[in-house]
Amino acid sequence: MTITARRLARSVGRHLAGVAYAICIAALWAGFGGSETARLLRSGFRALDPELVLDVCAGLVVLGVGVRLAPVSTRAALVARGRSWGRRVRVPGASTHVVLAMVVAVAAVFRLALGLANHTPKVLGDELIYTGLGKGWALHAQPLLRGSRDVGQSIFYPLLLAPAFRFSHDGASALVAVRALDAVVIALAAIPAFVFARRVLPRRWAVGVAALSVSAPWTAYSALTLTESLFYPVFVTYAAVLTWALARPTVGRQVLLLATLAVLVGVRAQALAVAVGTVAAIVLLGALEAGVLVALRRFALTLVTFALVLAIGIGASAAGISVPTSAYNPVFDSVTRVAGMLKWGIWNMADFELALGVTMLAATPVALHGMLRRGATHATRAAGAVTLTLGLSLLASVALLSTSPYGLHRLHERNLFFVTPLLLTCFAHWLWSGLRRPLWLSGAAAVAAVALAATLGGGIVSHSNNVDAPAATFFTALEAQIPDVPVRVWIVLLAGLGAATFLAAKRPIFPILTVVLAFTAITSQIDHRDDLTATQARALAWVDHSLPSGAEATLVHLGLAYSTAPCAAAASAEEQDLAVWTEFFNTRIDAVAHVYEPNPRDGLASRELTVGHGGLILDKGKPFQPTYLVIDSRQPIVGTRLHRFDLSTIHSQYQNGASMTLWRVDPPLRFYSRPEPLPARADGRPC
Repeated sequence: MTITARRLARSVGRHLAGVAYAICIAALWAGFGGSETARLLRSGFRALDPELVLDVCAGLVVLGVGVRLAPVSTRAALVARGRSWGRRVRVPGASTHVVLAMVVAVAAVFRLALGLANHTPKVLGDELIYTGLGKGWALHAQPLLRGSRDVGQSIFYPLLLAPAFRFSHDGASALVAVRALDAVVIALAAIPAFVFARRVLPRRWAVGVAALSVSAPWTAYSALTLTESLFYPVFVTYAAVLTWALARPTVGRQVLLLATLAVLVGVRAQALAVAVGTVAAIVLLGALEAGVLVALRRFALTLVTFALVLAIGIGASAAGISVPTSAYNPVFDSVTRVAGMLKWGIWNMADFELALGVTMLAATPVALHGMLRRGATHATRAAGAVTLTLGLSLLASVALLSTSPYGLHRLHERNLFFVTPLLLTCFAHWLWSGLRRPLWLSGAAAVAAVALAATLGGGIVSHSNNVDAPAATFFTALEAQIPDVPVRVWIVLLAGLGAATFLAAKRPIFPILTVVLAFTAITSQIDHRDDLTATQARALAWVDHSLPSGAEATLVHLGLAYSTAPCAAAASAEEQDLAVWTEFFNTRIDAVAHVYEPNPRDGLASRELTVGHGGLILDKGKPFQPTYLVIDSRQPIVGTRLHRFDLSTIHSQYQNGASMTLWRVDPPLRFYSRPEPLPARADGRPC
């Protein structure tokens, strides 16, 4: 299928027009996130426990066996009925854009309804990094993080957040807008997913791929302030553009490809692996068609640009110059640990296989075999090559992360799920093509699927969490409900069911159900809500409410062992949390520093201050002179107290005495002498 630039522009324009509908609905829903409908939606998903999922699996097995054992005439009637239904639900070309807009709208509203139940940061310090950079862009038009310029992190995701912080009256309101932005942006992945799938599939199948792409459980990351929300649609867009460019690599198409990749790298450093996958896709498709050398010559512009950027990056790194993605350079220190990368690659692929319902990944080798065969169209081959190479490059990046100390010895679906629409396209192509199963390849794929799942032990599953590996959370919950059965038994059992479905299914319905069931089961275990209401969250923006117009404040963490009283440990932990939340919920915290010790809760570096003679506070030996200061209420300073905030005033759960005070400083900053030892509780009340 050949797509001209004019047709592509027309198509994109219609899609974007339809998305206006989605944005309007999502924006309206933002005002009703605490409504009864949203609460019922959240409660419904939390009611889907692992045992219920197993019951549904058993029911599907019984249904499938029953259909297989039914008389031939009955099966023929069912098939005829299914075909009749399929004809009725065909998606006409004129209505495709409306259907896609509805898919985007429903996905955005669903994610926003669930996401607005989350208020506090869950992934530290990532969420503080991106909100901090967003505030820096909003207030100072540059990437400032805690008062210092930082270009080694994401560029485009903080820029996406910046308008929310620029135009909201406080940080809490800005975070609500951020949730809405993230929900809409991650739902927009349906459009490039449709475009990618449409290269090789009929319209209704492509719409199905788009719908499943934004129904995946990992869209729950829109409830967190993370780059995943933006990287997902941009990655799928890049895959669609790469497939288009492989068909005819004109200069214009290669320029668009490079521009999209630049945006992708600017969103998330993991896109460097995508560049490697791009070269592999060019080589693979060349080997299948015109020849590798011919393909390399046709993509000379792209490859020369890659080489120049690589040389510049290596030179900048050697010179100690910070460039975008340089914050992740230490991860590459583990690239020589081949055995570790292989082990973690297998484990991450096994975990991802379970998250996809097993059947899809078991069918992938067979689907790719059909898409890359000699008789396939060029568009089909290109889509297969892109899926294979980009999928393997992302898997390699995840294996590298898990092997490094920064991976914390955990599974990382969070870094791998972006390839889901590509795998869904291959899966749908296999279903649409008649579920072809070459004997030896199908048998090997089914056995490999079960063997892959069997490599996952209970230890590695239980060590993961519902942010990095939501599928592992499902099995952890299952073990908690049925402790007599080891996790590995459940994993192998469900993998066996998925493999059997792949081998035995005669119609697409049962393979599709395995995907839907897996997505639903994992979604039911992802719960990022907290106990705060929207009103209580707004109260945490107390610094923004108390500062004079246009002013900014510095937050100083007082890192000191406060007391040996029985309540001291809990009081200290709550005080550290309050410091994190004060930074997170207030736009006009312009810098963060610490005295004695940094805050162990936030996971970020902060400026170190020292106490000099007479209580004078020094920054690298020079007097520290902020205009406004936020600090633990136990530490008086020379200045005027503007506002004191006690955490206990907003929620009965927080009763350990956390308290912070906003001061106008009489510069330079000086501490008054304090009682020794400090009281255990910052609000001054006894234990």
